[in-house]
Parts: sequence; structure tokens; C-alpha cells
Amino acid sequence: LPEAKSLPFIPLDDNNEISPSVQSKNTVLSMPLELASPEKSPVPPGTSALIALLFVVTSLNAIDRVSMSVSIIPMASELGYSDTTKGLISSAFSLGYLVGIIPAGLSGTFMSPKRVMAGGVALWSLAQVASPTAAHFSLSLLLACRFIMGIGEAVTVPLVQTFVANWVPREMRGQLLGLILAGLAIGDVVAYAL
Repeated sequence: LPEAKSLPFIPLDDNNEISPSVQSKNTVLSMPLELASPEKSPVPPGTSALIALLFVVTSLNAIDRVSMSVSIIPMASELGYSDTTKGLISSAFSLGYLVGIIPAGLSGTFMSPKRVMAGGVALWSLAQVASPTAAHFSLSLLLACRFIMGIGEAVTVPLVQTFVANWVPREMRGQLLGLILAGLAIGDVVAYAL
């Protein structure tokens, strides 16, 4: 029988009872051994800064995504957009996101996730900044900006998970990933408040 600490969960014998080697350690049955162990992985330096930065990125992601939903109402009356046109503008973002999410996740696995994330943030930021001007030139240009913005924003969720898996100790991953992804909800609220 291998050392109990190397197993992810408490080993059971053939009768589905706690193995005698584990009973002597007073371990709780339903708790994974890495959580029951008093030994914790050291928190790498810079983890707090990474978590804060990823939280900001997810919040900005949501703010930029939702801002068009808010601004489309005055834009529609100013530029004469029909409901169909407003739907096209929203759909262009979603289509870009759909096209971009799998390549974004794969590229973050095979390339530097820092560079892929930086490229995605830069791409969606440029598309967001260009959107108001594009709307006054042509609908096609606005749709292209929204599509590009969707591709840029598609890097966020897969790469947040890559960063957490690579730089956060195992026992902290779930909690910190939840905190980071809460930035999406907070960004939604902030976007509607602006």
C-alpha cells in the first residue's frame, strides 16, 4: 500500500471500509487527504498580484462586453438602427467569441499565456475604442469591430484557468478561481451602473 499522503482520497479495502493504515491517522473519510494534511504548499511570491490582475481583467472584460448592451439604445435612436440591426450588433460579438474561444484556449496551452492574454486584451481594447467611430462610418465596420472584440475577449476565461492551474497552489485553486471569475459578475453590475 503506498503512502497515504500520495493518494488523492482515503483508500478503502475490499469491503469498502477504511484501510487499517489510514484509520490510525484519524483522517475524516469524506475529506481528500491533501486537505486533511496539515502541510500546505507554499504560496508562490506574486500570487496575490496575479489574482488581483486577473480579477481586474475579468471585470474589464465584462464591462466592455456589456457596455454595448447599454449604449445600443441611444446609438439606435441616433443612427436609426432597427431591432434587427441591434440584434446583428450583439450577434457579431457572440460569433467572434465562438470563433475565438477554442483557439484562445489552445494557444494559451502551447504558447506563453501571458502573451496570449496581453494580445487578447489589446485586441478587444482596440476594437472597443474603435467601435463608436466605426458606428458613424458604417454598420459593416461596427460589426467587424464587435466580431474582433469577441475574438479578443475569448481569451479571458480559458487563460484565467491556465494561470490558476500553473501558478496557484492546488489547495487554493477553487477559492481563488471563484474570486477571479466573480469579476465577471461585478463587471456586469458596474457596466450597468456607468
